[in-house]
Amino acid sequence: MAIGKIIAQKGLNLLFHNGRNTKNLLNETPLLQMSKEVATKTNTPILHLRLKPDITVPVRPETMGAKAPSFAIHKGNIDTPAADAELGNLALRINSAGHKIEAEFRKTLQNLFPGYDVATRTKGVDSLHSKLKKYIPKNGVTVTQDKDAYKLTTDYVAGRIELKQLSKDEINNIIENTVIDGKKLTRREKRFVQRLLKNDKSLSKTQKKAGEKYLRQVLLNMAEKQSEPAFNSIMLGMMKDALNRGITTIEKLAAENIDPRLIKELQTNPAIQPIKVTRFCNYRGPNNIPVFTDNQIRQIKKMQLATGEKFSIATCSEKIDVSKYGFENLTDIEKAAIKQGGYTRAQMNIELPDGTISELQIAAGKDPFYFIEHDLVYNNLQNKNTINEAIKPFIERYDSLDKTQKNIFGRYSQNCYYDDRLQGLVGTRRIRKNPHGLGRTFSRESMHKLYMKDAADQNAKMKTFVPYIEEPINYVA
Repeated sequence: MAIGKIIAQKGLNLLFHNGRNTKNLLNETPLLQMSKEVATKTNTPILHLRLKPDITVPVRPETMGAKAPSFAIHKGNIDTPAADAELGNLALRINSAGHKIEAEFRKTLQNLFPGYDVATRTKGVDSLHSKLKKYIPKNGVTVTQDKDAYKLTTDYVAGRIELKQLSKDEINNIIENTVIDGKKLTRREKRFVQRLLKNDKSLSKTQKKAGEKYLRQVLLNMAEKQSEPAFNSIMLGMMKDALNRGITTIEKLAAENIDPRLIKELQTNPAIQPIKVTRFCNYRGPNNIPVFTDNQIRQIKKMQLATGEKFSIATCSEKIDVSKYGFENLTDIEKAAIKQGGYTRAQMNIELPDGTISELQIAAGKDPFYFIEHDLVYNNLQNKNTINEAIKPFIERYDSLDKTQKNIFGRYSQNCYYDDRLQGLVGTRRIRKNPHGLGRTFSRESMHKLYMKDAADQNAKMKTFVPYIEEPINYVA
């Protein structure tokens, strides 16, 4: 079964979880079959499968085709070689299952989001293995069946769409009609906001301060306009699903004061794609603009009241500036919605007709820093077995930073995500200077160059690479 298979539409040609377009050389030798063939030639219970040029995963070929681990895996034994190899088996089976349903999932998203480019992927074996190894002890779970592991890997098949940048007319209209404290902006205030959006360096400190007083509300209005088409599709899909399952009625939905335009669409459009959402996350960095506004989140909560659905919604009010006031007075669910590194996307879990839990990510534009930060920092912090040789020196430098230095880098990362958010909304590209006191190694520019070097290194290695089983390790179960 293909590793890191890419299914892209209309030029959104990237593996959205790590931003790489890796050539597939595995079509003729599915990994599960390859492992079974090896199992007939050796009695060694644990082998290493080299998935990629720099990445290996332990496996037990003789139990690869089973439908459950050979023994219960839990916190007490997860660090043993045998359990580690059984997790490799599980990761391969989950990856295989993901590929079987990926095309149908992609079709669901294309029906749900007409007019958007849709990318889907099945999570890689190495990433699945790392996730299982982390979440089994963290969640206090005992895995005795494959279905226990599936519950921990709710993103093993996932999709992604990018919200579209606003037009100049849309931007000007929003600025013109923004109301703060019951008043529209004056001509002078609008001019300062427009210059801030263009990153005008000639603004004086006084002018900049005057414009920033109104900027956030303008950006929130822009965010709602940008996400409105996707949000409406999600709302319509959830309400259509609830009607199909008989847990609500049009009358109940209307009684909760859900947008009447959506109610009318629900009544007149038979082509609405139903979706069952089981978890909703409106993630943002401490200083960033969320994908969905408070007003949109209230619409979802009204839908929940009308249907009885009780899925969790991780969000933190747009009125709370965590970068200024910290986390002290936030609820646990508000804290969960704020990502210290700056990550800003909406994510939701969707239950497919066969019961599979998938993931949808909604990106607020192309957000290129996401891919850089994900590969160079996030994977390391999550202890994922996905780190390639080219970026290991950077990881060592990052790990050597003290707490103060890591906080400086964290604020820099937040600002880079914010820059991408503004670019995704209005098209303004900002060049972020080096993080104070950390030097060029941790600048966005340097990290981008390293990220591209790693991509080139992997592409060069993959031209002749085919996954293979390495020599047996010296262990007998």
